[in-house]
Amino acid sequence: MRTRFGSFAIMVLVAGTAAVETGCDDLSTGRPADPAGAPRLVRVLIQDSTFVGGPPAQRGSVVDLLDTGPPTSCSDVNPCVTQYLIAQATPPLECSAPTAGVCFDPLKLPAAGVPLNNGATHIRLVFNKLLSSDIETVMVDPNGAPLPGMPYALEPGLVELIGPDGKAVAGTTAVWDNAGSPEFTSDIILIPFGPAILITPGDLAPSASYTIRIHPSSIKDRAGNRPADVNGVALADPTDFKFTTEPITPNPDASFPSFAVTPSEIAPNDILQLAFWTSINEKTVALTISGPAGFDPAAVEAFADRGSSPKAKDCSANKNNGLLDIAYTSGSGATRAAADWPSGDYTLGFTVKDLSSGAATYTSPTLQFTVTGAATNPMDDANAAANHVLPEQCL
Repeated sequence: MRTRFGSFAIMVLVAGTAAVETGCDDLSTGRPADPAGAPRLVRVLIQDSTFVGGPPAQRGSVVDLLDTGPPTSCSDVNPCVTQYLIAQATPPLECSAPTAGVCFDPLKLPAAGVPLNNGATHIRLVFNKLLSSDIETVMVDPNGAPLPGMPYALEPGLVELIGPDGKAVAGTTAVWDNAGSPEFTSDIILIPFGPAILITPGDLAPSASYTIRIHPSSIKDRAGNRPADVNGVALADPTDFKFTTEPITPNPDASFPSFAVTPSEIAPNDILQLAFWTSINEKTVALTISGPAGFDPAAVEAFADRGSSPKAKDCSANKNNGLLDIAYTSGSGATRAAADWPSGDYTLGFTVKDLSSGAATYTSPTLQFTVTGAATNPMDDANAAANHVLPEQCL
């Protein structure tokens, strides 16, 4: 992000005479001065990269690795309050007890680990003041104007994201985002805290340990001061912040049917869809399923959703490794096609590994659903098998 300042006009009244001054040669007029001393690293955030409209696609997750203090006290006469929204949602405000309770801290690291968001994750190293502009490079055209798109990049060697293997995470990029306030925002996802070094990770695996490494000796503010921690103590070089990601986690809001409802019902020509907050490897799915008379377990196929078009290029472009389809089929090979489920009650369980590392395994609970009623019109039913091609149909 870049901050732009426009020119403005000031109307000055002197001894009854109006004089107009256009422009200004001091763009800092009216702006608060930078805090004195070293730039302080006040937040290390791992959060949704952007607002996508809320559930089911929005994780609504923000974690601050520096949020290690005790929770805020509360009671019936001292209620919990919040200063911001998270993806347009209000964090929980319930007090844990009528007296001597504590508030929920939405930025606290969950016990399960840092939540994943199917690749849509940012790491923000938030400082209390602007840093020197020489920490980044800008690709320009022959006239000196920044190139379209993303011409900005952080100088190499300032920050690193190190994976479980001790190597830099492939595909990780970093830029300097000079926008935002380090203290105040109305919505952490829509208007993130800043200014910040913004790291976009490559693929993050579930149940894996990572290290954010910064090199403060190569970072300074506009006055030449090197970074310090939130208390003003100079940061060592390197300074590491470690975190572990959560296990493979389902996204029930984006799944079909809702297994929280009893009975979970689908039409004969529907497919099941199980959504996850990380990419899963369709080739590792192991299903256990039982059903009514006439049901053939061997006819059930599990695969990553590929959308509705059977064209190979569309299948590739639309493949969603975070969405597992389970369909009833007939035939084999290139002639395999979706078929109607026999009516009746089903019990399903499965395991699947993550796509990134293959080291994490998700084991589903026992899922039960019922096939009932008549086949639906695919024009009115997004979950109809006709709207989801099988891998064998991608030609």
